[in-house]
Amino acid sequence: MKKVIVALRLAGINARKELTGIFRYLGSSCEWDIRVLSDATELKRELAARDSTARPDGIIIDATCPDDAVRFLSESRVPLVSMDLLPARFGGRTEAMQCIRCDDGAIGITAARHFLGCGNFLSFAFVHPIGSARSWAQRREEAFRVELSRHGRDVGSYHADESDSPAEDHMRLSAWLKALPKPAAVFASWDVRARQVLEACREIGASVPTQIAVLGVDNDELLCESSVPPLSSVIPDSETEGFMAAKALDSLMANPNLGTERVKVCRIKGIAQRESTSSIAPATTLVRRAIVYIKENFRSPIGVRDVVAHLGVSRRLADRRFREIQGETMLKTITRLRLEHLASQLRRSRRPIKALIPAAGFGSLNQAKVLFRAAYGMSMREWRRAAAAGCP
Repeated sequence: MKKVIVALRLAGINARKELTGIFRYLGSSCEWDIRVLSDATELKRELAARDSTARPDGIIIDATCPDDAVRFLSESRVPLVSMDLLPARFGGRTEAMQCIRCDDGAIGITAARHFLGCGNFLSFAFVHPIGSARSWAQRREEAFRVELSRHGRDVGSYHADESDSPAEDHMRLSAWLKALPKPAAVFASWDVRARQVLEACREIGASVPTQIAVLGVDNDELLCESSVPPLSSVIPDSETEGFMAAKALDSLMANPNLGTERVKVCRIKGIAQRESTSSIAPATTLVRRAIVYIKENFRSPIGVRDVVAHLGVSRRLADRRFREIQGETMLKTITRLRLEHLASQLRRSRRPIKALIPAAGFGSLNQAKVLFRAAYGMSMREWRRAAAAGCP
């Protein structure tokens, strides 16, 4: 019987599915003596064994294999199949080796198309995993970005600082999510990261999916179903990946010089849609129309009644949908735009303050005074002097 080592990080759902695929390939007539390692660091000891009879005839590893073990394998002649760890990591090794990888490009494209079908989002973003740069996450983001660019959409990205503690990362992620134009579509690199995005959404009071829609990868059902709300996730075909890895190793052990492809790509299954990306297209269309109208008319003496009349729906419905998606009322949005315009004019113009009030859409000087002080903590005259001194 062939002695085979399978070194996978079995704490993850994908590794367990990959192992299922390996055993599915072997079937009932198992001709391998398999040793499963949950820690790839044991590989060095196994390969360095002086007794050649103790060395394996073949090895299957995944992307969690540590660098020192990868360096050792680079110089080994034992037939090797890596899952999601590309040949470039093994230096110049070309003998008896093959890589089976998940189609990260298809994951990114599928995520982009899913969001495009969910609603009219004002922003799209990708959240990288914590820690050093991961090539698989970069491939997913690049495909996500390219597919959305074909539809005229830009993509922002969040990279965790390696020196951040979990609490610091949570704080920075929350602030970054809060600043995204809403409604936002956020694609997280994997399900664990997506759950952290959901936690940050709760921290900032952003409703999911009306303000921020969230999508993960791996479809870890325990994580996805227990999330609040339940998490949508792209489904890689990890079991088939394991099956392909076992088949490739079988061929390599039979003929190490077999001229096979260096890299084979495993297709994905699709998306498991749950509440975190449920379609909100009608609501987002309504709110977008309201925002366009407000931006075009806030300098005129319009009110919420005028916005509702333009939309042709009930005030109650318009108010509820606007608050759900924008996180503020229509009146607050109108007032905020007027105050921002007034502050800009105070900075740029030397015209008397009284003359700037009607052009900002305010009905009276007293109303503008009260609202301005509440928003900026000082009078308009004080703000103008501070602006001239370069303070605000």
